[in-house]
Amino acid sequence: MREEAINSVIHKHLDGNSDCYPMENTVKTEVREYEPKEEGERLRKAKEEARKKRKEAKARNKARLEGQKEL
Repeated sequence: MREEAINSVIHKHLDGNSDCYPMENTVKTEVREYEPKEEGERLRKAKEEARKKRKEAKARNKARLEGQKEL
């Protein structure tokens, strides 16, 4: 039953009947674009740099706290 309904919509569209949806709206497709290698490399370097900065800030804070404890 459902297949007949789909086929009738397809045939109506092919016949040029304007009271039904065009095929582009009835069939959804997803095209997934992959990022270029350079873009992935840039993101990896940025994450690495951010990780390094967080580690340095953590070390500075730890040293500062230890300095306060001595006072």
